Amino acid sequence: MCGITGFFSPKSTIEISKSKLTSMSLCLSHRGPDNHSIYYNKKIGLAHNRLSIIDLSKNANQPMQYDNLTIIFNGEIYNFREIKKDLIKKGYSFRTNSDTEVLLKAFHCWKEKSFLLFNGIFSFAIYDSKLQNLFLCRDRLGVKPLYYSIIDHSIIFSSEIKSIIKSNIIERKIDFQAFSEYMYFVSPMGINTMYSNILKLRPGTYMKFNMKGKNECRYWELNQKLNYKISYNEAVLKTRELIDNAVKRQLVSDVPVATFLSGGIDSSAVTILASRNYSKKLNTYSVDFDFNYKNRSELPAAKRVAEIAESNHNEIRISGDNITKTIEKLAYIHDEPFADAANIPLYLLCNRLENNVKVVLQGDGGDEVFGGYNYYSYLHKIRNYKSIASNINLFTSNLNLNRYKSCRRIDRIIKITSENKLSNKIGMLISGNLKDNDHLSCLSKNIRNNLIIHNPIKELNLIEKKYGSNSLNYLQAVDLLTLLPNDYLEKVDKPTMANSIESRVPLLDNNLVDFVSGLPVNYKFGNGNQKQLLKASLRGIVPDSILDARKRGFGVPFEDWLVKKLNNFTDEVLFDDSIIKADLFDSDEINRKLGLLKNGYSNYAIEIWRCLNFALWYRNNFLI
Repeated sequence: MCGITGFFSPKSTIEISKSKLTSMSLCLSHRGPDNHSIYYNKKIGLAHNRLSIIDLSKNANQPMQYDNLTIIFNGEIYNFREIKKDLIKKGYSFRTNSDTEVLLKAFHCWKEKSFLLFNGIFSFAIYDSKLQNLFLCRDRLGVKPLYYSIIDHSIIFSSEIKSIIKSNIIERKIDFQAFSEYMYFVSPMGINTMYSNILKLRPGTYMKFNMKGKNECRYWELNQKLNYKISYNEAVLKTRELIDNAVKRQLVSDVPVATFLSGGIDSSAVTILASRNYSKKLNTYSVDFDFNYKNRSELPAAKRVAEIAESNHNEIRISGDNITKTIEKLAYIHDEPFADAANIPLYLLCNRLENNVKVVLQGDGGDEVFGGYNYYSYLHKIRNYKSIASNINLFTSNLNLNRYKSCRRIDRIIKITSENKLSNKIGMLISGNLKDNDHLSCLSKNIRNNLIIHNPIKELNLIEKKYGSNSLNYLQAVDLLTLLPNDYLEKVDKPTMANSIESRVPLLDNNLVDFVSGLPVNYKFGNGNQKQLLKASLRGIVPDSILDARKRGFGVPFEDWLVKKLNNFTDEVLFDDSIIKADLFDSDEINRKLGLLKNGYSNYAIEIWRCLNFALWYRNNFLI
């Protein structure tokens, strides 16, 4: 896992010096502290920061060249040994044992067709000096990020936005489409970033950039067509086999591998299967925070799993006393406002490991692939109550139910259930917002006017056109193609890489995702039974007490922090003179909702939390 950055100016319309490229790369040194190298001429610059995982020798450093090709690569190709064998049969020889060299020569052999061969997590750039082409590519589900900006027939790209900003070529302006998505969800959900001229390369996509400009193509699509004529029991056994193979495949490493073990279904499965397939004693890490919601410690369940795995188990206890500095640090790490507070415990855990771990396996992806979130069950149920809810909605439409805390949930359920358009229904269901723009009420009138002309569920509408024939399949597509890369994997990549830790996600393995996606809906979700297929496939591997336990996420009590630990900090940030002068917020409305929050009205906490993180980002980028 590494950090990459670079530029290509085929018409020499921009100038980035070698020293400037170096400074752009060095601000990514946390992603790759083991080596820093660059390839440079006036038209092209490629810089690489290496976190050495596979083939630790200097020969595997990047940029790496072969024939007329030069590559910089962030990530891992888990099946590189199989691809290498095929390349050797075709006459290729190798001087390293790295997956980078395999990737480079696979592209040399098969060009763009090679992208579909790679089972891994990656973003990379390949420059063809003969044809004057630059290729950018990102893995299927967007585990690894890649950002770019096109200016005057030139392109700048990087693993993180801060490197592009460091070029000093980008004019900083807010992108209001991304801002509308952030305020509706917890982060921008499409290809737009909070910077109007910086975009994300879409997952499963590659771009060819040359004198003619850019040509962007999809090399992989989520396929939910029924591809397998097998029984449910056969699907269960096949799923078990694919999960085991995925974990085994992702243990490839020349440094020790560990797992983050929460005691839930996903991380428990990964840990137990990893321990069976790992040649050494597996290190496992579980954490207990003093701010854990309702003191629901994960340690007892995690300890039971660690005993089954016979791992070298480590229990870490972390205090949230210095949470203000953590929030400020994360605002810098993410480069954009990010309001999913689950990034806080992950960052604190990684920070405590103090460079003792380089590679961890995590259970992320299980909820998206197997329908683990509560809204899968909810969506299954509300289809039966649509007509009833529509009638109730007519009766309550003139009542202001939001005035009463106890009625807000009822009002939300009625409105979601009676909504006709699927993307609107799903948008409200997963975000917690309704179509009344109340989530924008803490913003200034000027900002609101800029946001209301943008549709925050634009990406959901695009997905509905292709995957909307079945509501549960559509919901899974939204999870995998939108929420996963832009929220959940963003939450994983930035906090782990900020601490020079590579996170691997076996439950997002290519073969596993392709297989499960092509199964009948009732196999995957049953009668609203969350993770039905996954639980059945893990029966006998993971203890029943974990498989049958009620789902519960790790609750970060930001609602409580806003009125206690962060009370003064929130006031200092949101009511700072420079923030007020920037006309970002409606101070009276924020004051009103903070008052309600202090009186136990927790529904408004997420709005204040979004505003706080936006203000921190704005302060870092426009006021310093």
